[in-house]
Amino acid sequence: MGSNSKQLVGLSGILIGVGEILGGLIFSILGQKTFDNNTNSKGLSHSAVIVLGFIVNIVAYGLIFINLPNDSPFGDTTAKSFIDPNQHLAIFCSFLLGFGDSCFNTQLYNLIGLRYSENSAPPMALFNFMQSIAAAVSFYYSNYFGIYVQLILLMASLTMATLSFFKVDESTDKRYYEEL
Repeated sequence: MGSNSKQLVGLSGILIGVGEILGGLIFSILGQKTFDNNTNSKGLSHSAVIVLGFIVNIVAYGLIFINLPNDSPFGDTTAKSFIDPNQHLAIFCSFLLGFGDSCFNTQLYNLIGLRYSENSAPPMALFNFMQSIAAAVSFYYSNYFGIYVQLILLMASLTMATLSFFKVDESTDKRYYEEL
């Protein structure tokens, strides 16, 4: 990555934040256009936003896979990656990860609010607790696994999370329309 690779860590964090903020703004502006799957609105469904987040994250993981060598999480390395490591591509991946995360977070918070509208604090606390546990586990195993294994684990958990969201979103839609 070059002699200034340590400086990229801060810039990477900033661009993750920019992706999160941009995604949040887009989905809040389009908030009136985001709808449950079974309505006649012309906007985006919750599932469509999740699919967008899934695709953005998979693209980011793929670009990271080809851009960084497997031992890159362990410190400076001279190992080869599939392409010559590119700082701009690495920073772009940071933005993509932030944007993809915002796709999931906006829809997950929305779904929890819809499903548990009378008492949303306990489910929200449970969601945040589980998210924190997953982050802690990821921080732990990142010291032992190369980036390729980490990306495979992320892709597998992303796929399970996306499929789980579809199942819960479908049951929430059915429950909502049965109450009408």
